[in-house]
Amino acid sequence: MVKEKVLALVLPVLLLVTVSATPGFSASASIKPSDYPSLSDREMGHLRWIVKLANQLPGDWSYMGGLEPGQEWLEAYRYQLAFMTYALALAQYHKTPAYRELYQKAMDQFIQKMVRGDVWSYWVESSKGGKKMNPALKEKGSGWIDPVVDKNIMYSGHLIHMVELYRMLYGDRKYDRPASLVFSWEWLREELNRFEYDSNKLAQVTYNQFERNSPHAIECELNMIFTQCNQHPILGLMLYDANHGTNLSLVRDAVKKSFLEKKFFNPDTHTFMYFYMVRQDKVIPAVSPGQDGWTAAFMHAWDPKFVEEQYPYQAKIHVKWQPDGTASVPDKTWGSIGAPFFALLAKEVGDEKTAKGILSWMDKNYAPVWTDGMFRYPRNDAQKVTPLVTNLAAAAEVNVRNGIYDLHNRPWKDEHFSRPFVCNVEYPKVLVKQAYYDDAKDLLLVTLVPGGKALQTTSFTVHQLDASKTYSVLKNGKLAGYIKKGSVQNGKGVKGMQSKGAGELEISTELKGPVTFVIKAEG
Repeated sequence: MVKEKVLALVLPVLLLVTVSATPGFSASASIKPSDYPSLSDREMGHLRWIVKLANQLPGDWSYMGGLEPGQEWLEAYRYQLAFMTYALALAQYHKTPAYRELYQKAMDQFIQKMVRGDVWSYWVESSKGGKKMNPALKEKGSGWIDPVVDKNIMYSGHLIHMVELYRMLYGDRKYDRPASLVFSWEWLREELNRFEYDSNKLAQVTYNQFERNSPHAIECELNMIFTQCNQHPILGLMLYDANHGTNLSLVRDAVKKSFLEKKFFNPDTHTFMYFYMVRQDKVIPAVSPGQDGWTAAFMHAWDPKFVEEQYPYQAKIHVKWQPDGTASVPDKTWGSIGAPFFALLAKEVGDEKTAKGILSWMDKNYAPVWTDGMFRYPRNDAQKVTPLVTNLAAAAEVNVRNGIYDLHNRPWKDEHFSRPFVCNVEYPKVLVKQAYYDDAKDLLLVTLVPGGKALQTTSFTVHQLDASKTYSVLKNGKLAGYIKKGSVQNGKGVKGMQSKGAGELEISTELKGPVTFVIKAEG
């Protein structure tokens, strides 16, 4: 009897010691994947479509053709490339910050496509001007070839924005190098018509135009200024400052003052103008959800108070709630793209109800399709649904409250790139739904899902673990093994887990459905 009592007292203590001696078992079992950012199935469907277009060979513009010939209108390649980049940037920053390889490659491919002549060569003719843009014009000018040296901010503004997002998100300085952005025209005479740029030269050209222009804004077409197009160079300069330690983006104070003085924004209607004619000093008004959504969503990154003051008025003007709970946004100015642009703005200011209502209305009216796990709104000429619609919808889907604001005001610094991250994922067989490093808890959480069929085995690599620490590895909440000073000890849940060098770990696992791994430092 005495022996039984002693055992009754000692066994719980032994069990406690056994559990505690297994690194991370008690400390990590309560971690909830739902506490961390995650991509929805629909968001992953959008992103898979974007990656598909990024991976098309240079010069292959399949699924990107527009309703209008040429590159002058809103379905132009430059807008599609830019907004797919912005969707990737939002997903990278907010949803999977510890998984970079897929979106980095895609974003770089979009920048490379952006500098192709078939994207920007429209400017050779547009730079000559025209009567629609300037009724006082008697004859066209001679124009110029260089697409970024002056005006044409509807192209160059997106280019600097894309380049600086890439630099901030991946720490890759490739576009800081001289001649990393080259525009060449007429290959037989390219020595005469070759224009070499890099991020530094591009930023200086952009800043100089803001400074010297009397309205402190930059023309798109000759003689025409659009509010939405001027947002992207401002955000590009903000990121350039963060990446290079400069203060060029302070020019936005002059821009805002000019906006108000020139009545680029109408305080009576709470709407942004259509465009401003420089030589005529004339504002052409508009009441357009596309115009307001585009301008305000990105202006929110540098003037959130102003945007949030105007949003309730704009939502009241533009959003038409339907009996079925969806929300239409008729746009006589921009047509089908008005809806996703305003959904993007609604997400940015935290109006989830309106954003969901608009996207649901688009699902009922724009005939979306799923193909091999990819989600998109196909081009529909009858309803004038252009390829840009699906790019904008992707950005709206992945955006979050203050998503564009945080992306530009809380940029990643060098320390971000020293944290643990995952790579060598077998995309498209395997998709990363979650990838987040929690500084406070010193843990890396990764959720993988099959990209199609279930897999008997797949693997991925974790980089930049601290080789001096002990880590628990949990699979779907259960201890699967641990690493102690680089030595891997497997549990029951992971068939293959091996060290690939100091601070590197390769994990192999079956993938029949979602699988979540937590790699947590102990002690």
